[in-house]
Amino acid sequence: MAGRRLVPALLAAVVGPVAVFGSVLVAVPGAGTGPAAWAAQPPAATAEPSPTPTPTPGDPPGAPTNLVATEVRTDSVTISWTPATPGCCPIAEYHLSVLPAFSDVITPYRLGGDATSLTFRAWPTSEFRISLSARDTQGTYSPGATLRVVTPATDTGPDTTPPQAPTDLAARDASGWGAELTWSAATDDVGVTGYQVYWFDGWYTSRLLATVTGTSHRVSLAPGRNLFYVRAVDAAGNVSLATPTISFTGTGPQTPTPSTTPVQRTCHVDYAVSAQWRGGFIAEVTVHNVGAAPVDGWTLAFDLTDGQRVRSAWNARYTQSGATVTARDLRWNRLIPAGGSVSFGIMASWTGGNAPPTGFTLNGGACATG
Repeated sequence: MAGRRLVPALLAAVVGPVAVFGSVLVAVPGAGTGPAAWAAQPPAATAEPSPTPTPTPGDPPGAPTNLVATEVRTDSVTISWTPATPGCCPIAEYHLSVLPAFSDVITPYRLGGDATSLTFRAWPTSEFRISLSARDTQGTYSPGATLRVVTPATDTGPDTTPPQAPTDLAARDASGWGAELTWSAATDDVGVTGYQVYWFDGWYTSRLLATVTGTSHRVSLAPGRNLFYVRAVDAAGNVSLATPTISFTGTGPQTPTPSTTPVQRTCHVDYAVSAQWRGGFIAEVTVHNVGAAPVDGWTLAFDLTDGQRVRSAWNARYTQSGATVTARDLRWNRLIPAGGSVSFGIMASWTGGNAPPTGFTLNGGACATG
């Protein structure tokens, strides 16, 4: 009997009754004149179902979306958001922080994983910066979402909508001791009436330098880092969000050329006792520049002739020698524009009497009073 030829895929073949397991037998021509050979073919392939994707362990949640302010009042702000998409694990909680702009006081909130809104306390004409992120049950945080909100001056007036923020804050004619700030005009539903120019120390101290009606203002630069920003204001007292800050490194004012003739500056000083009690009092001092040129750096001297002793001051540095008190500018309030003013306060003690001071001089020049 002639032999039979098997292909490799053949599982089983026998002479006579044929037994094949797991294959389909087909006849193939034999070699030479021998009988036909049987070969096994594999069954047709069937498509495997696609596996359902599963998150990789440790995948972070997606960021919360649609973070918006749904109600803004003078004393509160309500915000809402669309829940974060889970990564590997369910959302456990939301972490939210509220930072009053240009301060270092952050209020944190921890909310449940199903939270979608929050109301926090606020105060009028203030900007708040909000940051929100999700945390899952494995402790992994999502990317953050942010929002800036400014509160109105009133809840009941005819105008509770703040102006849009000024744009394009820049500087020209900058030097080590000063710069001209410029910006593009803001818009408002009623009308912008002015712009507030602020100095900022980069940490938590922010001071209003001037309120102007135009779109430029010259500022002086103290030695070191100086930051400035601008807000628009409308007739109702609403303020806009602040511009991004602009930064300068100052070297201080130019050293004046020595002269045998002291520079006389025209000035007027108002002195008023705002509170008094047995043995002590508080007084406000306002220095007006009534001259034609700005005063860049000031020292005000006066005599307390009734035995008063200054114990503290604000918005100025002070020394006292006998009856003579000398108050000097701080970095942020060194410039008194022509027609402008600067104010500071003192708290002092007294024994026998509390007569007003005499002999005010600004940078060596006598000032008018009354």
